Amino acid sequence: MRRIALKLLAAAAVVVPAFTAQANAMPRQQLEEMASKMATQLAQVCPRAGYNDTAAYRSCADALQNATFLPIVQEGILWGGDQATLKIKKRHLTHFNTKVFQAM
Repeated sequence: MRRIALKLLAAAAVVVPAFTAQANAMPRQQLEEMASKMATQLAQVCPRAGYNDTAAYRSCADALQNATFLPIVQEGILWGGDQATLKIKKRHLTHFNTKVFQAM
């Protein structure tokens, strides 16, 4: 369960700056505050639980699917490795529907 929350936090830290114009213009301190707030909220909806605690897993998964505090764009999310030398059209990226991404 903790892995899910950490994956979402890591993904959000990568996705937010890449897909929102506001994030590109945000000062570092503002981005750090946003990340800290998201981490706190993730910890609240997905607290630590035992490995076999399926009720806690389901509760966390449900909370993340409906989480409004995750800054995920409605058009979807492009996910891929660092391919700085390629134009965006040439990069090998996976397009995730936002609901599919939140369910992961």
